Amino acid sequence: MRTFSRSAGSLGIMFSVFIADESIKKAVNLRADKGHDKKILREKLIITRSINKGFSMNRFDDRPDVVAAVSAGLTTFFLLRLMDLAFDKNDKGYLKLFSLALMTGGALSNTYDRVFKGGVTDYISLNVKDKRIRGKVFNLSDIAIVTGSLMNIAGA
Repeated sequence: MRTFSRSAGSLGIMFSVFIADESIKKAVNLRADKGHDKKILREKLIITRSINKGFSMNRFDDRPDVVAAVSAGLTTFFLLRLMDLAFDKNDKGYLKLFSLALMTGGALSNTYDRVFKGGVTDYISLNVKDKRIRGKVFNLSDIAIVTGSLMNIAGA
């Protein structure tokens, strides 16, 4: 029973990230046709739309085929590792499982966009003084991947 709850829980987290991000992307893409950004939280958070055909910060955006292939390979690796951990009766590392579920859900959503839509829709920007952060656009999947990665490192 414990193995079932571990696997169901990890798949639930993974699909929750995927579905939430894809739903937000759909809404952002529909609203983007109106051509305006929305500032919220005292204008510190900007909901916008940017299509990223490359890796983070548009690296390799001139090679979307390579980016999609690498993304698909990494997502497959994360998914296989998640399933391995989820069904491992001897592993009690819930933090590792949870972090991997976050990372896999985020990777799955961004890879889906790269493969089937030609690019990832990013939609969150922070209106802050720090120029290194200001103007960068990301999405919920990116947050899940970074959070999962940090949790994985912390729990290692």
